[in-house]
Amino acid sequence: SSTKPAPKNRRKKRKPAQKKKRGARPRGSVANVHWRAIPARALRSHPLYLGLPPARDVCQGAADFARAALFRQDSWRWDALHAGRLTGSRVAAVCGLLESDAAATLRIPKSLAGHGRAVRAASHLRERPDASLLAEVFRDGDYDDDDDAGEWITSPDSPYAYDWAGAPDTGARRCGDAMAARLAWGKTQEGIGMLAAVNALDGAVAETGLLCAEAPGAVDRLAERWPVKPRSIKPAPRKCPVGASPDGLVVYGDGALDVLEVKSVAPFVRASGNKTMELYDRGPHDNLAPWIVPQVMLEIYCAGARGAILVSTSATRGAVFMRVERDEAYIASMLGFVDSFYERFCATPVDPGPCFNGGAAFDAFVARTGEIARAATVVERAETLQRAPPGDRFFLD
Repeated sequence: SSTKPAPKNRRKKRKPAQKKKRGARPRGSVANVHWRAIPARALRSHPLYLGLPPARDVCQGAADFARAALFRQDSWRWDALHAGRLTGSRVAAVCGLLESDAAATLRIPKSLAGHGRAVRAASHLRERPDASLLAEVFRDGDYDDDDDAGEWITSPDSPYAYDWAGAPDTGARRCGDAMAARLAWGKTQEGIGMLAAVNALDGAVAETGLLCAEAPGAVDRLAERWPVKPRSIKPAPRKCPVGASPDGLVVYGDGALDVLEVKSVAPFVRASGNKTMELYDRGPHDNLAPWIVPQVMLEIYCAGARGAILVSTSATRGAVFMRVERDEAYIASMLGFVDSFYERFCATPVDPGPCFNGGAAFDAFVARTGEIARAATVVERAETLQRAPPGDRFFLD
């Protein structure tokens, strides 16, 4: 009879020890972009904020571009005034900084660069609004001003001068992916950055609408409600109609001005598995992105300001305040490229070709853009930010 050989003693292989996971990040598929947000419109009732009047009051005055700066940025009138006008969102593209060569030099992310942006800007600038535009935006009726959101109260236990006593927006923004969530966060959290500036800066923070370069009296119209008379450098009309809408103006005791720009860093990143996002708060940025430089300089020019304060806010890790000085030579060069673009590509339906700017002057402009970004200085840090009361969740699912 056959016998089976005795089995060999086999040692069981040990499974490799699994690394212990650190605290798992919260995950979800519906981002709460209103997380502990205080709406920007709520600041209009803050005792330390210089807000704009409602459109009903503005429409009672003269219909000109100077008074048009009083229209709030959440109104259809402000939006209509952009017809055929170059503003901060398009100036980098028009200057050629988002074309492949310049974008590579400045390390601009591919998602923010591309030739199509210049083509779309040219199409926008071919619009030629006439006097009927002002007549339309100043007409009586169709007022869409949002109501101020809640009141501000004093509390002896609060580290802030005033606490908000309103209810957070719940809104209709239900963002199912990280990209959409980041874009929406930048808008819904803008009020937090504005409030951080109100609490931290020496000057008063003032609301502004669209400042048009051909209306040098626009800041004076805004200042009719300010405690001091502004000291500003008046802009001049250009071949290309230009304008800018900073997130605010910082008005100092001696009348000097800085423009205020708020950038909110969203805490949502892409996730794998059965959820589309996870929470990752990288904190505020402490450096200036080079593609922001033309926008900031255009705002400085149109406001007649001496410089800019940029506020980078985060969800849970505070804020950073940076300052950029006015650079006259850069502004002159930038506006020269703007006017050249306007003359070459906006008088006719001929679109700009790829990398439409070049030569030594353009190379120097690109290099100076990077230098200004690197020269931005951090002037203040805030470890915590004033927000709506806790209890909110980052994900709604």
